Amino acid sequence: MLLYTKTMEKVNTIKKLLLLNLSICLMSCTSTNWDRLENASSISVIGYSDNRTLVTFDNKGNGGSIDDAINSPILNNKFNQSFKFVLIPVINKIMLSSKFSVTPHPIYSSINFETLEDPYQLNKLTDIDILVNVINIFGVVNVITKTDNSQRLALKTILQFADKNGFIGSRTYFTTGSNTQQRKSTSSFSKNDYKSIERALIKKIKTDINALKGIQKKKSKKHT
Repeated sequence: MLLYTKTMEKVNTIKKLLLLNLSICLMSCTSTNWDRLENASSISVIGYSDNRTLVTFDNKGNGGSIDDAINSPILNNKFNQSFKFVLIPVINKIMLSSKFSVTPHPIYSSINFETLEDPYQLNKLTDIDILVNVINIFGVVNVITKTDNSQRLALKTILQFADKNGFIGSRTYFTTGSNTQQRKSTSSFSKNDYKSIERALIKKIKTDINALKGIQKKKSKKHT
């Protein structure tokens, strides 16, 4: 009986040690890379890419890939082409409001931080802690009813972050336009379709960056 008791005590001790090691591992896995963003003071958008051919998403944003954006020319659509010139200054304003200092940087196209050994080598300026790469994947969501098949403009935006220590991670935002219509070409979507996406996207990015910077309570967000 005494031998059994001592054996069980050893088993319980081993279980406690395993649970302790597991908890340490979980803590380290969830609190590493994004701390580098929270503790940074300066940031700059250095990349922007988007796609030529609209992809098809499901209602949850599944579909499309980074390759759709970085391996093709931009969409032949004046609203899509102007999106870059609207979005980058807006993102810079969001970063400023999140207590970053922001320095404009020459913009690269067709880059993917995840595949670069050292994304920070792209930095042409000094005193920038964080580099940002913007990837926009434009597409549609099919809206099927008993009487009509139409589509809604959709956008998957991926913000990639890197610093001198390498790739930090990415944040993904999926937004859809407010109107549905039967689309004949990429130009069938109007300025209002793009504007509705722009407003929703800006709100999502601002909330998320503020959370990452520790300005407000972090909400649930898809990230990698």
